[in-house]
Amino acid sequence: MKNEHVSAGQLARFSKNHATSEERMWLVRHLLSGCEKCSRLAAQVFHLESKEAETLAEGLSSLPTIRSFREAQTKHVEMAAERLSGRSQWAILSTLDPEQRVMSIRSRKELQHWGLYDRMLEASRLARRNVPCEGVEIAVLALQVAQLLSRESYGEQRLALLRSDAWRTIAHAKWMASDFDGGKAAIEEAWAELGCASDQPGPCPELLLDQERRAKLLNIEALLLADLRQWRSAESKLEEALEICREAGNRHLEGKTLATKGFVAAYFEPQRAVALIRAAMRLINSGEEPWLDVSVRHNLAIALVHAGRAGEALDVLNAARYLYRRFDDCHVQLRLLWLEGKILRSFGDLRSAQNIFSHLWEEFRARGLHLAQERVSLDLAWVHAKQDRLDPGPPPLV
Repeated sequence: MKNEHVSAGQLARFSKNHATSEERMWLVRHLLSGCEKCSRLAAQVFHLESKEAETLAEGLSSLPTIRSFREAQTKHVEMAAERLSGRSQWAILSTLDPEQRVMSIRSRKELQHWGLYDRMLEASRLARRNVPCEGVEIAVLALQVAQLLSRESYGEQRLALLRSDAWRTIAHAKWMASDFDGGKAAIEEAWAELGCASDQPGPCPELLLDQERRAKLLNIEALLLADLRQWRSAESKLEEALEICREAGNRHLEGKTLATKGFVAAYFEPQRAVALIRAAMRLINSGEEPWLDVSVRHNLAIALVHAGRAGEALDVLNAARYLYRRFDDCHVQLRLLWLEGKILRSFGDLRSAQNIFSHLWEEFRARGLHLAQERVSLDLAWVHAKQDRLDPGPPPLV
């Protein structure tokens, strides 16, 4: 606000709840600063006795809405500072070998805070796309930070939620590394921590125990079950997740879950998968997660190939090429190449498809992407069989 002092008109609007949000915030802050002139004016406008006028600032600060606002502002600043600190600390820690990272975190109190935990989860999500085992290692390190956080500073409920999120991130990275037993165990730990958080009395100020965490865990469970070829069980988990999303009114997460359901259905009902993914695209908030935009369109093209609609798949691919160009990491580019190989195979260009699949097999092996390596092996075997003039049946749904 430009005014140096509070005016009688501003105080009148405040008392009648007609002031703007910006005006209310400024007015309260100014009165809390102890300005005697404005306190006297407020006493006149609010018809306060002199003693009441002297304690106006104290009285205002005790109002729940104002107190909550001040606490929220303080917490927001603290979290921003922790996040900034965490980014700079991880930049140094990431240059160390895994043993040194663990020793540093366990021995140095300045590394035991939420900001570093949050940055490492972000780093894990990025790393797992290219080298899943590295994503696992970073997420485990984040979990260790969460286990070392002060209960007095963060509260038991919030700590349980942080541990649950770390376990969920570990489960996702283990799934990408084809460690299905490890992924299942991590999911069980994540559910246990959610249960621990719900048993704690009182609300968690920053990270409320919400339904979205349950939906996200169910999504990861479904992916693990699908890769174990338990497709119907995977769909059942996703149906449960969809109900949660709809109850919470979260259309974006509902779209993501529906897209996962389409990804799973592509294994055994590619035609239905196409319809599910198209429905998901209408719910997803485009631009909120750039990686999701390319992922959903990629899975749609894959489902179209599996459904015998390679021409439509090529149209989807060409329309989405600008999205692929936003990412220069190997995860996106290798899967783009894989999709191109599948389309070429569907059009009968077996030699080009074979070259692509052979290259991908070597890349996936070198990066420890065992699940992708297994799947591309099936593509490669089918092409070899076809070239040998055998009848291998329809292309594998991988």
